[in-house]
Amino acid sequence: MDLAGSERSSRAETEGKEVREAGKINKSIMTLGQCLEALKFNSNLIVGQTNKKPVPFRDSKLTMIFQEYFLGTIINFNCNLYYRQSKYNYNS
Repeated sequence: MDLAGSERSSRAETEGKEVREAGKINKSIMTLGQCLEALKFNSNLIVGQTNKKPVPFRDSKLTMIFQEYFLGTIINFNCNLYYRQSKYNYNS
């Protein structure tokens, strides 16, 4: 599965930096899936079982960011990637 679209790099005539970036995005999304699978597996174990799967949080920056959230040490995470200046002035 290629979520960043690098399978179309030849058709889109992308090369170099863009292809590497798409590869990194795919790696991060794949690692996120692996983390979720391991967390689900570990949560379904019966108390006392010791065959837990290691969760690969350190394999990508994305999963390192969400590590504390997945482990329950952060209650709420809000990420706004777009900044839009409001036409209203809330300070007055």
